[in-house]
Amino acid sequence: MKNLITQLGATLGIPELALDDESYCCLFFDDLVLNMEWDAETGILFLYSHCGTLPQNPSLGLLTQLLEANFFQRQTNGSTLGIDQESRTIVMCQRLTPQHMDYLQFEQTIETFVHTAQAWTAHIANFKDTHSSQNIPLHDMPTFA
Repeated sequence: MKNLITQLGATLGIPELALDDESYCCLFFDDLVLNMEWDAETGILFLYSHCGTLPQNPSLGLLTQLLEANFFQRQTNGSTLGIDQESRTIVMCQRLTPQHMDYLQFEQTIETFVHTAQAWTAHIANFKDTHSSQNIPLHDMPTFA
């Protein structure tokens, strides 16, 4: 994992790029923050970015689009869109097993994730629901413990 992050840093012109003591690092791409967290125990690298804030009473149209995007990951390029109900943040995330990737696959995955997250961030920011006037109070959404 360390080598992939180091190589990514070299590619981006950030030779000091590395995971911190908490196995975390982040990168800024224009207005997008790419968070990376490494779980050495499971061998999983988590990528995630905040793509927007959920309105107080989100429209059925927006929630439907998020669900449709996740369907077989057709509009997320291997990532998943989710909602952090507490912070009301729409988050794009992806789990990687980098030990099965060479550097070019890793770089391409990061690039695809960033471009997809940027596209969703723009889409959410500019979302206008023209198909539904029904709003769903978030507190009415089921939660599972």
